[in-house]
Amino acid sequence: MSKTWTRLYVDTHNHPKVKILAERHPNLWMAWYLFIQLAGRTDDNGYIYITPERPYTFKELAKEMRIRREDHMKELCKSLEDLGMIAVTDRGILVKSYNERNYISDSSTPRVQKYRESKKQETFQKRCETVTCNKHETPPDTETDTETDTETEKEVRTRAKPSPKIEGANKKLNGFNEFWMAYPKKKAKGKAEETWNKIVRSKTFPGIEKILAAINQQKTEIDWIKDNGQFIPNPASWLNAQGWENEPTKVQSMSQRTYSNMKNAWEFANE
Repeated sequence: MSKTWTRLYVDTHNHPKVKILAERHPNLWMAWYLFIQLAGRTDDNGYIYITPERPYTFKELAKEMRIRREDHMKELCKSLEDLGMIAVTDRGILVKSYNERNYISDSSTPRVQKYRESKKQETFQKRCETVTCNKHETPPDTETDTETDTETEKEVRTRAKPSPKIEGANKKLNGFNEFWMAYPKKKAKGKAEETWNKIVRSKTFPGIEKILAAINQQKTEIDWIKDNGQFIPNPASWLNAQGWENEPTKVQSMSQRTYSNMKNAWEFANE
């Protein structure tokens, strides 16, 4: 299963290895970022291949990366291998140090967050049910007992109401925190939360899964990447405009694709 994103850093173009690569292949060096993309597509510890039993030929790899000549592809791979950035193996091309920098923290995955939120909600409901059931434990025997039991019922109803602290915790389960963590531009959080709450209560709310998927898609598009994210709308504006309905932007040329990756470049540590 391919990754939907790869972990990149913005200062990669200043790394000594990348500078040397740019000097050797001024017209091809940005193809290095496509190696990272292909490794993410394969999602096998940095390996690049068509299938586990079928590696790319240089000709096929050149076509995949839109490099016109096979010998240019070979020269590029040779330079990358000399710099210790890849290894050409029988299994396929291995992007070195890829696995150390590409991971997903289990505390931030939507699946884990959804599970934890459901457990919190389940605990809260059980607490309320336990308090409510106490009022049926002892039936009244006398007129005095009836009065006492009536008072007890009032106490039970009072205890059954969630405290402000519990209400605050339950309010956080509406998905805003998950949205805020995923959205790349952190501006006007109070306004964004107010807008989020309105949308959650409205009929237009599409569900947290669709919103997160739209954000992950739009993070990779040129309009959000260029100029260090200057054109990313504020969270509240994006929500008001129902940004999750935006159609994906199709990248039509290699230069656009590589420019997109260059702005989110992956910083390599020394081997």
